[in-house]
Amino acid sequence: MKEFEGILAKPIADISELDVYDNDRRAELLRQKAAREEALIRHLGYRPDEPDVWYKVALCLAEMVVPAYRPPRGRPKTPILQVSGWACLYFTLRLTGVATDTEAFQKVAEEVGADAKTVRERIKDYRENHPKDYANIEARFRKEVKVVGVATALRYAKAEATLDPFASWFEEEEIRLVLGRPPSPEFRTLQERWDYAERKK
Repeated sequence: MKEFEGILAKPIADISELDVYDNDRRAELLRQKAAREEALIRHLGYRPDEPDVWYKVALCLAEMVVPAYRPPRGRPKTPILQVSGWACLYFTLRLTGVATDTEAFQKVAEEVGADAKTVRERIKDYRENHPKDYANIEARFRKEVKVVGVATALRYAKAEATLDPFASWFEEEEIRLVLGRPPSPEFRTLQERWDYAERKK
């Protein structure tokens, strides 16, 4: 969050009863109030005329002080859905003839524009922490190789690895209404994505 500046950096001056009942002074105070409110809305990245803007401002301010509303700290991890795509490509590469894990991790890294160490660590973490999802990926791509052949299965896996994780399934507006802001990329695993799609049928 950038520092407050301009009108937002200045405390509101005390006012007296005379200020309230003096029409010119009252008009000036109301103008200052409107300017402060617009500055706050814009400082938090919104437009004054957008829907539910004060609700969004309230959530932004809550993130600053209320633990339940604070996003995770530190460098954001690669989104789980993105890693699940990497895992699709990694597993398919291993299934279709890439000789070693190291070589498969390197090929995934080149495809997605990441370093091989990050790819290796995130896929291993994904396999350990989401075993059901990983098993689904294995089953799916074993079947793809049998049904459509190696070349097509690899093409599908590359598409999964490079897909924007929100593009194909994300009902962003529904999630935004629940959270009050776009969800964290960590919000759903691949299995949750499938479960969500089933519930929407």
